[in-house]
Amino acid sequence: MRREQGREGRRSRSRMAVLLLAGAMLVGMAIIAGVGWRRSLLDDDLLAAARERDFNRIVELVDRGANVRQRIPTVYIDDPPPDPTLLDRIKSVLHIGSPRRSGTPILNELLVADSANPKISASLRAAVDALIAHGANVNEEDSYGLRPLILAAGTGDEALFKELMNNGAVIPGDARARNFAMSEAVRGGSISILTLLLDGGCDPNSGLVSAAGQGRADMVRLLLARGGNPNYPSGFKPIDVALRVPRHRHEDVAVELLKAGADPTIVAPDGRCPMEYPVPPQLRAEMRRAAKRLHPGRRW
Repeated sequence: MRREQGREGRRSRSRMAVLLLAGAMLVGMAIIAGVGWRRSLLDDDLLAAARERDFNRIVELVDRGANVRQRIPTVYIDDPPPDPTLLDRIKSVLHIGSPRRSGTPILNELLVADSANPKISASLRAAVDALIAHGANVNEEDSYGLRPLILAAGTGDEALFKELMNNGAVIPGDARARNFAMSEAVRGGSISILTLLLDGGCDPNSGLVSAAGQGRADMVRLLLARGGNPNYPSGFKPIDVALRVPRHRHEDVAVELLKAGADPTIVAPDGRCPMEYPVPPQLRAEMRRAAKRLHPGRRW
């Protein structure tokens, strides 16, 4: 009798242990599911905040554990980019026929300069800092092959550019991406960023036309000093871009190019050469002197 009671007690205790273990497992699964559900909500909220450029909300969500390595889906297909000219620049520099992003990393998206307000605001900088601090990939490419460092070049924010480099961001090896970085650096207006890109091996020729068109004589001097060819590329030359539009004529840039060997007699795709542009007499005389140096024996 006692033996039967003992066996029954052991069986009862075993059943109770099994029930307790099953209950603990169910509770654990519920906790894990709840954590996963909350994390999923945080991740969705972070994507929404990034698309809305709600920088303060981004910092809050990242600090609460949202996944900073997500990609924003179908960005720029339904939603306009912060800078509407970005797609045109990508198309012209990277030679992509129909640029559309299937998704882009959150960090990359935040670094697309707002054409109306290209400077990095304090709130945007805080959001970028939070993403980097929580493990955002500073070298992740979007579907065009653009990295955060390339996009940061367009902001003109030297401190941000250096922060990315200090956190492991590297200048890409792809020539088209490097060319885009150079043109963005010129557009951003920072000669310091332009210098860092040149130090990283970027081609000085890739920024010459942009710098000439924007009237940045200081950038033109730098690019020429670092090996830029004043007669590059095969279409409109830097001197053409600097002078062909009277309302946006940059005579100081033209002088720098002529000193470096720009040929004012080369005919541009529109059928004119710089010698035919309506320029002041002093600049025209400088062109004649350059033409005589380059083509001795001919009359100009």
